[in-house]
Amino acid sequence: DFGASEFTGMMSNVDHRDALATAVLSRLQDKQYHIAKVASVIGVEFQLSILRTLLPQSLQGELMRSMGELVDKGVLHSLGFELYSFQSASFRDLVYHLIPPRCVFVIW
Repeated sequence: DFGASEFTGMMSNVDHRDALATAVLSRLQDKQYHIAKVASVIGVEFQLSILRTLLPQSLQGELMRSMGELVDKGVLHSLGFELYSFQSASFRDLVYHLIPPRCVFVIW
């Protein structure tokens, strides 16, 4: 699995315009980063119920707390009852493109 700590070595592969987003992601706990990765496969906007069905059981217990932390850190925005979005489409794309292609298929 690909954890947030692996961002350090990837900084040289990211454009300067993505440096801030990468810095934010590098400070996430692995569980928060995993949730962001799965959410990025769904899309820029997503329902919490869909995200919940795609996450492993091990992340279910702390999902709401992790979602709140992702909102607090500026990764996600809460759009209302169980509807979330990434801070921007380009931020979502950055997260999505850091997922190895074989893992995207596993998530779905």
